[in-house]
Amino acid sequence: MSADSISAPPTGPDALHAALIEAIADQRLAPGERLTETELAAIFGLSRRQVEKALVRLCADGLAEASPNRGVFVARPDAAEARDVFALRRLLEREATAAAARAAATDPALIPALRAALAAEHAARAAGDGRQAVRRSGEFHTRIGEASGNRELAGLVRRLVARSALIVQLHRNDAALSGWHADHDRLVDLIAAGEAEAAADEMVRHLQAVESALRLDRPAAAATGGLRGALLGG
Repeated sequence: MSADSISAPPTGPDALHAALIEAIADQRLAPGERLTETELAAIFGLSRRQVEKALVRLCADGLAEASPNRGVFVARPDAAEARDVFALRRLLEREATAAAARAAATDPALIPALRAALAAEHAARAAGDGRQAVRRSGEFHTRIGEASGNRELAGLVRRLVARSALIVQLHRNDAALSGWHADHDRLVDLIAAGEAEAAADEMVRHLQAVESALRLDRPAAAATGGLRGALLGG
């Protein structure tokens, strides 16, 4: 297998799967949005069989749900699932954060990417764009997963961040979540200093605070938007 084949961008069902995850993480696809096979096939130039393969994977990721005789829909995580997701994130992101801090101690070049993600989040908050701020927050967590140097761990974090985007859409509490950026500032500083255990502990505390701030007992919001606009930006 060549290096080119390893680094090549995804195609076919893989490209659709990646695009759907990105659209969910960016909150362009809402919880409960129907993922119509024929429309997705037309948008991506795929066969319905290829679309079906991508949707099966999305369901396995916990990002979509198949309903008999109705189709496949973007997942609508309930309170129990939200708690499970954040419990798993605390376990995985604790390790990812510690690994990122250890890596940063010998490779300071990892830090600029984290600071760039943090700057984008700050800019979104300063502009009063809550949706963009949540998106950038997710990117920040994904960057930490990538900085761990463990591709499998980074992939798990990326999918859990996307599931968390659905949870936040359904159960968000903007007033209580306004302190995220300060937590992220502390995390970057600890990672940059190579303080692995302190950074890992801060990540656990941060994720616990985010979960506690969510209104998990609040009725879920209705789905809005459409596939073509969400996936193509049109």
